[in-house]
Amino acid sequence: MPSIKNYFVFALLISTLFACEKEEDNQPSIKDNQIAALLSSPEMLNLNNYLLKIESDIWRNFMPPIDSNGSALMAQVVLSERNQRTLNNSVQLEKVYLINQNELWSKTFDSSDSSSPYQVSGMVRNGPTWGPNIKVDLVCEFSFGGQTYRLLAKDQDIYATY
Repeated sequence: MPSIKNYFVFALLISTLFACEKEEDNQPSIKDNQIAALLSSPEMLNLNNYLLKIESDIWRNFMPPIDSNGSALMAQVVLSERNQRTLNNSVQLEKVYLINQNELWSKTFDSSDSSSPYQVSGMVRNGPTWGPNIKVDLVCEFSFGGQTYRLLAKDQDIYATY
């Protein structure tokens, strides 16, 4: 004859199963909120009379001797002062974010170059294997005058080199 203890364990198990509810179905995820915040970044920014904008090249390499699946994604980002005013090393590139629908990838810049007086460029490597021939949104995070800012470049093509 089953003991009261067995009935209690069974009742607890059943109530736990019915009481469980996925919170993620009822609330947006942290990643969704982060993507929405990134996509609200401006495409051009005026900081202390510097008019800043970004441009990018995003690609994957399929040239031999690379594996036929291609290399991981690479991106070059150029932050420019649109009126060609000298930036005097006042801009430091920090991080790039790539958004492919509901997927998000980010990385700090592998390298940067400020040899142009009115541009700063940076490179990231070893990204996801998205594309080629798709569009993504790119957000560049940078510092200027001790503050952190972000700029958005929408609908950037991922192309392939063969």
